Amino acid sequence: MPGQLLELKITPPPLQPRLLPRPKLLELLNSELMSNGSFHRKLTLVTAPAGYGKTSIVRQWLAEHSERVAWYSLDDTDSDPSRFWLYFLSALGKVAPVGQSTLQTLSAPSLSQMSIDRDKLIGLLNELANLETPLFLVLDDFHLIEDQTVSDNLAFLIERLPPTVHIVVITRYDPDWPLAHWQAKRHLLTLSQSYLRFSDQEAATLFNDVPLGRN
Repeated sequence: MPGQLLELKITPPPLQPRLLPRPKLLELLNSELMSNGSFHRKLTLVTAPAGYGKTSIVRQWLAEHSERVAWYSLDDTDSDPSRFWLYFLSALGKVAPVGQSTLQTLSAPSLSQMSIDRDKLIGLLNELANLETPLFLVLDDFHLIEDQTVSDNLAFLIERLPPTVHIVVITRYDPDWPLAHWQAKRHLLTLSQSYLRFSDQEAATLFNDVPLGRN
């Protein structure tokens, strides 16, 4: 586990200077999201193959909340549980004073193989519940996570999120989570490729006028 974090991984990517306006998608993402400073749903899942503008639409959606957005861009080394949770907590720590004791534990060289357990997650949930201002946490390219314990522990966290936190997962395929159950409880909004696919008019505008954004 490297001792130094790559800051770029926990920094939101810059907004493209000429993003294609997609007001219908933004309206869908904002629908039944929050009221009176609390989130109604816990998770927004943006799922589609490469090239559908997943990161771009999320970045555009959250631009007005930039000071309260924690962002974690994953790569193929982040399946290591210690590494995942170190970056996860570091991303959160950039926008809220939470998870710092666990973060220090994970950062200790002598405990480089230590992961996070359910007791630590419960402690983190209690800290998140005490936040005065709600925040977003974006996990970009989550399909690169192959470790099942990371996925299971994150599902445990999502199911118990307080209304002060909303998680956005950007992925090329659905995680192995109880998505149908979450959908039935109105805890989840899924933005799939059928929504992200450009209309003929949007495609013409994209290729004629707007530089391509990230996936």
